[in-house]
Amino acid sequence: MAGRKRIRLGLAIILFVIVAIVYTRRAPVDQYAVGGGSVLRGGVDGQEPAALPKSEPAAAVRPIHVQDAKKEQVRLDVEATTSSKRAFAEATSTSHSSSAAAPTSTAAPDLKQPISDDDDDDETLYEYGEGRVEVEVHPTTSAIHWTKFPEHFPVSSTIQLPTGTPLPIPDIQYRGRKFEFGHADEDRLAAVKEAAEHAWQGYREVAFGADEVKPISGGINNPFNGWGATLVDSLDTLWIMGMTSDFDEAVEAVGDIDFTTSARSDIPLFEVTIRYLGGLLAAYDISGQKARYRILLDKAVELGEVLYAAFDTPNRMPMLYYRWKPSFASQPHRASSRVVMAELGSLSMEFTKLAQLTGEPKYYDAVARLTDSLEEFQNRTRIPGMWPTSLDASGCAKPAQMHAGSPVGSGSGLRGGQQVVPGGSNGMMQAGAPTRQDGDELNEAEKASRARKQHNAAQAELELDKKLTQPNGGRLTADDDALGDETGGGRSKEKFLSNLGSSKRRRSLDVPALQGLSEEEKTELVPASASNATAHKPDVRTSRTNSRETFDGDEICEDSGLHSVGKYSSETFTLGGQSDSTYEYLPKEYLLLGGLVDQYRTMYIDSMEAVKQDLLFRPMAIDDPDVLISGQVRVSVNYTTGEFIRAFEPAGEHLTCFAGGMFALGGAIFDRSEDIDIGRKLTDGCIWAYNSTTTGIMPEGFTAAKCPGSWNDEATGCKWNETEYWRLLDPNEEMRTRVPTPAKAYGVPPATAASSRSTAAAAAGDDATSPPQVRTGLHAAELDDAAMEEDLATTPVPAGKAKTPVGPLAKGAIETDGSERPVYKRDLDEPTAVRPKRLGPGSEDLAPEPKAAVRPKRLGPGSEDIVPELKEPSRVGTAQHAKPARPDPKPPLRYTPQPPKPHADYVAQKIDAERLPSGFTKISGRKYILRPEAIESVFYLYRITGDPYFRDMGWQMFTAIDSHTRALYGNSAIDDVTKSAPEPIDSMESFWTAETLKYFYLLFDEPGTWTLDEWVLNTEAHFFRRPS
Repeated sequence: MAGRKRIRLGLAIILFVIVAIVYTRRAPVDQYAVGGGSVLRGGVDGQEPAALPKSEPAAAVRPIHVQDAKKEQVRLDVEATTSSKRAFAEATSTSHSSSAAAPTSTAAPDLKQPISDDDDDDETLYEYGEGRVEVEVHPTTSAIHWTKFPEHFPVSSTIQLPTGTPLPIPDIQYRGRKFEFGHADEDRLAAVKEAAEHAWQGYREVAFGADEVKPISGGINNPFNGWGATLVDSLDTLWIMGMTSDFDEAVEAVGDIDFTTSARSDIPLFEVTIRYLGGLLAAYDISGQKARYRILLDKAVELGEVLYAAFDTPNRMPMLYYRWKPSFASQPHRASSRVVMAELGSLSMEFTKLAQLTGEPKYYDAVARLTDSLEEFQNRTRIPGMWPTSLDASGCAKPAQMHAGSPVGSGSGLRGGQQVVPGGSNGMMQAGAPTRQDGDELNEAEKASRARKQHNAAQAELELDKKLTQPNGGRLTADDDALGDETGGGRSKEKFLSNLGSSKRRRSLDVPALQGLSEEEKTELVPASASNATAHKPDVRTSRTNSRETFDGDEICEDSGLHSVGKYSSETFTLGGQSDSTYEYLPKEYLLLGGLVDQYRTMYIDSMEAVKQDLLFRPMAIDDPDVLISGQVRVSVNYTTGEFIRAFEPAGEHLTCFAGGMFALGGAIFDRSEDIDIGRKLTDGCIWAYNSTTTGIMPEGFTAAKCPGSWNDEATGCKWNETEYWRLLDPNEEMRTRVPTPAKAYGVPPATAASSRSTAAAAAGDDATSPPQVRTGLHAAELDDAAMEEDLATTPVPAGKAKTPVGPLAKGAIETDGSERPVYKRDLDEPTAVRPKRLGPGSEDLAPEPKAAVRPKRLGPGSEDIVPELKEPSRVGTAQHAKPARPDPKPPLRYTPQPPKPHADYVAQKIDAERLPSGFTKISGRKYILRPEAIESVFYLYRITGDPYFRDMGWQMFTAIDSHTRALYGNSAIDDVTKSAPEPIDSMESFWTAETLKYFYLLFDEPGTWTLDEWVLNTEAHFFRRPS
């Protein structure tokens, strides 16, 4: 027997192991996430490092064996289809159940399209995209590829690239003799190159072909469609640093990228354009446009065609999160009604360069129309010259969003100038004969007919009410079992209440019976002003099985350009996140077009004048730094007057640090020397922020103390003011340090509270319509007593009976114990209910419970003894109104609050706890994620001014960053720049090698090698050759 047991146990263990192996080998991609672009996410299992042999660096992006690939693809397709349908059903039910509670979390996209069975992951609902979305890339060829379709909204004429000789533009790089300029700093240059080689080799060793490497664990991230973001983003860096063998290897791997398919269901247009399209074009341009590297341009065209399809909208504004799969891409769509301004305005350089290299003008046409829309809206915003961070790019203004006085149906694109209305004849609102508003002109027969119909309607409503009313007089609730239907049968309460819970069912419950009546009679029976006036008509709202809408030309909207998201919504104006590169691209696009399009110059000047007037400020710090920071302005609207309300926020961001280089570059090419000075001070502001922290690295975001007055007001000055700085750190000092009086602290009521309340009630004449008197000075334990006494005092007394003297008593009916609290005689009729006396802080003893009713005398704070005061019992009111005894065996716990900290101690503690540098009032983002913006401006200022000071500052920044971020496979982000030993974050974004290290290298390289007089850099630091 024992042997059989062992055999059974062994078989059970083997069976368990087999089941576990089969389960764990299932595809990890088994669900879709709602929101964030509705992208396919990987499983939760840990990810193994993608170790690749150096002899086959591009294996991760090449197909596996054909037979194995086919088998694996069949299995993945079956599992993915089943799991995606299941997940979509769950996501749909979840979104429907939560839509009422959080309507803004899963709003619908602008348009809807039918669902195709072969594209299940397109069924997930979403509104706004997300730049970084992790996906898991399998080494198989996807069954779904992007397909080019005929355009739904083709342009009638194409805007051509400007032709002619480029205009003369002033030199950008330093030409003076004040500083020694023109040589490389070899030692520092070698240190930067070593850091770049370390990061590239870490990526090449464990993540080649993926988007990013995890520098600590050696894993991979794929947030940008899994096409190899670091691979493409770093191409021109490899060439500039002389790493030609690595460059050739990377170019070979680029040939295996398929931009027509992705594990991600949407394409983030901005991120893909600046990283992939910009990286490919720059690598082809900077390598001399040689035939051996032609694959770079070919892949750029392949990607450019996919991205160009996102511009196929009625107003040619792009869909910034383009859903590329054929079942969605084949349908007409609008751009989103809420877009990030930087994502919309930062596409011009890449598409212009693609047009220049290919000779295909349609790419330039796409961004030229976008620029025209930005220019048209630029001086109509709440801060003329700038754009808010969020825009409506749909080109569709709903009637509710139109300004007062706008003629409905007067816009272009609407038939006959009439407003399109769903449910109308031919989809149009039709004018009819005037409707009579009263019955003055009705004859007797019409009046009788109307009276009969009204009677029938009232009778139908009464019958319906009876159906919903229970025998006990209550309405139907979830506890009732059933309700008979029209056929006399029963139906379950769940089904009925489910129908009752829908808005359509609730509307129909309030509508009189309309069966058997003609449409004309129904119209007369139901008032047009009733909220349910359309319940008996065909539902004017289209049934929505999901949240997408197809464009059919019959929408309720007026054609419009770019405009604010909402008429009364708050808007933010800044040079920081969500705005930055739109402004940056204005002077750079001017350079890329050889100065032949003056539009970009005027747009840049208008925007910078607004920035100088509204955004710049000087920070106040102990060392009185003469620097500038660009803040932000929030503009809200007064609902009553419609006036704009501006609120300036002295907030700094690492992202905003690009502004110093932008101002200096614009000042150089447009001959605006003042802008160069502003650019220098803005760059010094970022250097000051770097030098202020423990690590020597600037935080992601912070708030600074602002100097009084304007930044350019020399008379005001900006000296350190410790009193003002402390006030900013402790703005609520007066309220925080306010100590309540003992009476308020312990809830002691005034002695005449009850009598004054009864007097006020008598003076009001017991008017039932007068507002209730506010109860003041009553303990929580007595609130019930006071309420009951008031109710009894106002209860009518039958004839012949005396009114019981209860409620607020006359002065003679109240006895006091010498304290401020009045003692009602009814309290003395409860011999077992002894209420312990509230004592001040420090009291520890309670008076012994007396045999008779005791009202302990209330003593002042700090008293240790309680003096009981005994009263003779007396009956007040009837026994039936007496309150039952409430035993109170234990005294209530007393809490003595700590006294508030003095102003100086509070400020000192806050500075220490939050590790605030001098001049900082708040640090909103403590991370550093290897950002390049600060060293970008340092690089530009060195090239434009020639001052070696910027090389020294750049070297300090590099050593601080490299010492705190160096990891096994590259450099990692860190969690807190104010710590002496920050913790690493297992992330290295592609801009570390594409931008940050490139700018450090160029800062110390020979300035004439990659001169700004011949090249212009996009926002990802990719080099585009200027026209000569």
